[in-house]
Amino acid sequence: MDTWEWYNKYSKELSDAGQGYIPQLIEDFSDSVLHLQMEKADALLPEVKALNQTAKNPWLEIFIGHWELRHRLTNYSEGEKVLPDVVALFEKAHREDAVGCPQSVCVTQDLSACYENIDGPGWAAERMAVCEETMGRIDPTWSCFQCLSTEYASALMDTQKNEQALAYLDKQIAAVRASGEENVEPLLATRIDILIALQRYDEAKALVEELGEENDYWARDRVSYLLKKLYILALSGQDDEVWEQLPSLSDITPYGWDQWLDIIGVLLPRHPDRNTWQLARVIQQILEQRSQVGAHRKVVELAKLQITLALARESVWIAKSALKLAQRHIPKLRALLGVDVEFLELSEKIAAKEAELLASPPVTAMENSAEEVPADPEKDVETYRRAFLQEPDNAELAGKLADALNACYARDEAIEVLHHYVERHLQDDEALCFQLLDLLVAKGDVEAIEQLARRYEDAGVEHMALWFRSRVLNQQGDWAGLEALGQQLLQHELAREWPGVYQLNAWAAQKQSAFDRQLEYLQQLLALQARREQDTRNTQWDIMAAASTLQRWDIVRQTAAELDMPLTEGEGFIDDNLGIIRLHYRENYESRYYYAQRIGPVTARVIEPAYRTDLPQHVDEIVVFDAELLNRPPEDEEERKNFMPLYNVLRTIIPTTYGESWFCDGVMPEEAQYTAFREALNELQWHYWSNSPEDYTLTDSRQSEDAEPLPGFYFVISVPQSVAKVDIDKTLDRLTADWEHPLCWWGLARAAGANEDKHRAIAERYGM
Repeated sequence: MDTWEWYNKYSKELSDAGQGYIPQLIEDFSDSVLHLQMEKADALLPEVKALNQTAKNPWLEIFIGHWELRHRLTNYSEGEKVLPDVVALFEKAHREDAVGCPQSVCVTQDLSACYENIDGPGWAAERMAVCEETMGRIDPTWSCFQCLSTEYASALMDTQKNEQALAYLDKQIAAVRASGEENVEPLLATRIDILIALQRYDEAKALVEELGEENDYWARDRVSYLLKKLYILALSGQDDEVWEQLPSLSDITPYGWDQWLDIIGVLLPRHPDRNTWQLARVIQQILEQRSQVGAHRKVVELAKLQITLALARESVWIAKSALKLAQRHIPKLRALLGVDVEFLELSEKIAAKEAELLASPPVTAMENSAEEVPADPEKDVETYRRAFLQEPDNAELAGKLADALNACYARDEAIEVLHHYVERHLQDDEALCFQLLDLLVAKGDVEAIEQLARRYEDAGVEHMALWFRSRVLNQQGDWAGLEALGQQLLQHELAREWPGVYQLNAWAAQKQSAFDRQLEYLQQLLALQARREQDTRNTQWDIMAAASTLQRWDIVRQTAAELDMPLTEGEGFIDDNLGIIRLHYRENYESRYYYAQRIGPVTARVIEPAYRTDLPQHVDEIVVFDAELLNRPPEDEEERKNFMPLYNVLRTIIPTTYGESWFCDGVMPEEAQYTAFREALNELQWHYWSNSPEDYTLTDSRQSEDAEPLPGFYFVISVPQSVAKVDIDKTLDRLTADWEHPLCWWGLARAAGANEDKHRAIAERYGM
C-alpha cells in the first residue's frame, strides 16, 4: 500500500490552490530530520506545527506529529520528556476523524520507540503487544509493517531472545518480499544488530557493507552503517582500523551516541591509555543529555561505564557524581533486572577506592609544578577542593576549582562553587561573578540569574543586576529591551567603564538594523579604549563594518588609514582590487560558499554564480563581511601562497540584478570557438562559472566503440533578471550553432518552454 498517496494528492491540491509553501515546508523539515540537520529541523519545527492551526486537517496533524516525534525520539533519543506528546498523538490517531490516516499506524511505532528510550527491557512486553495489535490491522504491503516489525524484534532483543528475534525478522522479510516489495532495508538494518548480538560478525559485516553501498543518500543511514561496521570491527579485534575511522563525538549527533559508546566500551579495556579525563567529559555530556530527556535505562547503563572508567583512573569524584545521577534514575526503571545489585557493588568499589586514596600521601599541584606534566583538571578538582574548603573566601582557589570542574563538564558543581562564593561577596566587582553568569547563561537557568539580580539590587549594586538581566534578554533575542537596558547601564558611573556595555548596545542596535546607533556605540567604545590605552584594532574593524553598511565611506577611509591599510585615493565608494576571497553564507540553516573579489577593508563583490537554479543568486552583489578569518593561514610559507581567506557575510548592501543560474553541459569546442563564446558572454554581461575537472570526458554514442572519449566541460551561467528565459535559450543556440558537438541546457529549455526534446536527445547521446 502506498501510505503516501493521500499526502501526495493533498500536496497537489494545496499547490494548485497557491499554497505550495505548505508541502515544501513539510518536505524541508522531514529532509532535515533524515539528514540529521538538527539546527534546521529545530528551527523549522515551530513553523511546521503551526500549519495545523491553519490547515485544520486531522490527517495532516497526525502526519506532522509523527515527523516531529521521529526527530525527537530518534535524533535526540528523548524518553519520558516526550511521552506526554506521544500519548496525546496516539490518542488523536485513534479518533474517528484520523483513524483512516495511514500515518496513524506510524504513531504506534512512536509509542513503542518512546518506551524503548525510557526503559527498553522494562517495557519490552508492552512494546511487543502494541506492535502485534497494530500489525493485525495491516498487511506486508504497508511500509509501516517493516517499521513495526523492527520495533518488535528490538523488544525481543531487549529480553535477550536473539535467536527468536532473528527467526521472527526473517519471517517478516519473507512476508514483505512475497507481497511484491523488494526493498526491505529497515528489516535488514535490524538484522545486522541481531547478527552482532549472536556474534555472527562475518555475516553482519557483509550485510552492513552491502547496505552502506546501496543506501548512502540519507545522512542518518550513512552514520548508522558506518558505526555498525566499526562496532563489528571492534568486536572482531581490528582496533587500528576502528580508531582510524571512528569519528569524534563532535562530528555526530545524539542519534549516533549510543553506537559510538558501544564501540568505545569494546575498545577501552584493550587501550587503557585512551581512558582520559577528556573522554570522561564527553561521557558526562551524554549523561546530562540523556538525563534531561528522561532516557532512564540509558543513563543507568552509561553511568556504569563512567564509574568503571573513573575508578580505573582513580577519579573518585567522577565516579561518585555518576553514581549520584544513576541513583536518581534507577527508581524510574520499570524493571530493575539486577541493576540495584550492580550499583550496590559499584558503590562499594567507590568507597574502597576512596579509602585507598585517602590512606596514600596526597599529591598537590605544587609538587607537580616543577616538571612538565599534562593538564589534568580531573585531578586538579580534588586538589583545589581540599584547599578551597580551608579557604572558602579565596577568590583564586574558587576560580581554579570552578575552571577544573567546568573542564570536566561538571557544570552544576562549578555553578554551586561560584554561587556560594558570589553570594558572600556581592560588593566585589571581580571575574568570578561574570564566570558564574556565563555558566548560568550556558545552562539556560533564567530563574537563577534573576534571583542573583535581585540579590544585587538588595545589596545596592544595581549595575550588576542590570548586567545579569541583560544577558537573559540577549539569550531571548529581545533586542529592543536589551538596548534599553544597556542605556540604563550607561547611566551608572562604574558600568560606563565596562567595554562590554558598549559592545552589548552595539550588538542590540545591529540586530535591530539600527546601524547608525551601532556605529555610535562603537565610536564610544573606541574612545574608552583609547583613553585606557587598550588595543583598539578589533573595534576599528567593527567600525569599518558598520560604516560600510551605512556606506559612510569617509569613516571607512579614515579608519583604514589609522590601521595603515592602503586604499586608492579618492572619495566615496571604495572599489579596489584587494584579491580573491571566499565568503560564507548561512541560508536556510545551511552553509554555502562563494568566491568574491575583495574591494574594500570589509566589502566584497561576489563573482561566483549560484550553482543550482533553486538557490538564491548572489553574483555581482556587494556585501559587508566580518573581518575575522574563519580559516587559518598555513604555517608553511610555500603553502601560504595558495591560501584563500574565508570570511563570514554580515549583510548585503547592494543586491544583485542577476537571475537564477542555468546549468550547461557538453563537449569542449575548439579553442577559438570557446574563446569567442566566452567573449560573447562577457559582452552581454552574462556571468559564466565552470568548475568541471580537467579529466571530465563524454562519449558520443554515434561514434565507434573504440573512439577516444571527448573532452567535456560543464558550467553555469547567470544573466540579468530583465532577460527572458526564451531569449537566453535563443542566444545560447546562436552562440553554439557552429559547434561540432551540441551543448545541452535541458533545465533552461524546459523552463523557457523551448525544444526540450532536443536537449533530452543530446543528454542521451552523450550519456550526461
